[in-house]
Amino acid sequence: MSSRFVYRVLIVVSLLSLLLAGCQAPPPQSANPQPEASVETPKAAEPEATEAMSTIVMLPNGFQPEGVTVGRGDTAFVGSVGSGAIYKINLLTGEGSVFVAPQETQRVAGLAYDRRTDLLYVAGAESGNALVYDGLTGQLTANVQFATDPKGFVNDVALANDVVYFTNSSLPHVYQLPLAPESHLPDPSASRTISLTGDFEYLPEGLNGNGIVASDDGTKLIVAHTDLGKLYVVDAATGETTELVLDGEVEIYHDGLVLAGDTLYVVNYNDKVYVVELDPEWTSGKLVRTLTDPKLEAPSTAAIHGDALYVVNARWDAEQTPETEFWLTQVRR
Repeated sequence: MSSRFVYRVLIVVSLLSLLLAGCQAPPPQSANPQPEASVETPKAAEPEATEAMSTIVMLPNGFQPEGVTVGRGDTAFVGSVGSGAIYKINLLTGEGSVFVAPQETQRVAGLAYDRRTDLLYVAGAESGNALVYDGLTGQLTANVQFATDPKGFVNDVALANDVVYFTNSSLPHVYQLPLAPESHLPDPSASRTISLTGDFEYLPEGLNGNGIVASDDGTKLIVAHTDLGKLYVVDAATGETTELVLDGEVEIYHDGLVLAGDTLYVVNYNDKVYVVELDPEWTSGKLVRTLTDPKLEAPSTAAIHGDALYVVNARWDAEQTPETEFWLTQVRR
């Protein structure tokens, strides 16, 4: 008998043994099974980072996105801090088109969409203004000039019931644009500047108030301070600020804020989104999770659609060329 034949027989026998072992019935369970011992998981001093499963929605190459807001249905609008263009995109299909063409002297930052009027509110960056567009046609309906100081940088937007607020990252100011009670249309002539006082720390050479959210009635705001990594609660009537006491450690360089009920999402340049549970009075907050993802790259802000956050990747540290890729990261919340 050849050694090759013996070798083949051994292989067949080994395979049969493995198959028979796999077909053995599991041991019978006891009629009175004993409960497993419970193991108490020690409570961590700080919440662990959660790396989420994500998908991405591509934006045009070289777009330099900064702000995002969700309009009707699955539509979102993304603004370019590089060219002043606004891109309209379907978050489910990824299909998009230029909604507002690039502008020669006007750049844009944060955005907010009012579904009651289909108006799109846009922060005008270093031009110190706010732009109001028809969210269905892209037609400019109002240009509201807030700041004339050359240092002014109107950065982000928050929509409340009858008012829209804008931050200025270069000055200790928030701007208020009232809306008519019934029509909810803006009244530029009634706009005013709110000077931030109290706990707010103004850094003349730094990046100050950035992301902003508002209570439904517009009487209270939360503003993120980028360079200090702090959050401030603002009395919208007086401008008096109180630092939000946060139970948990966070890094500096906050950017956009997103509010869902009592949950505040704090977008941070360091490829993170902090999830903070606010107390009902907005006097304190507890850091309950930190969302991370390999597809986050220097994020600037986010918007909620369904059960996900769509996070803008500004890619501040990447080389900015016409071929530089940009995208939104969809992160489960």
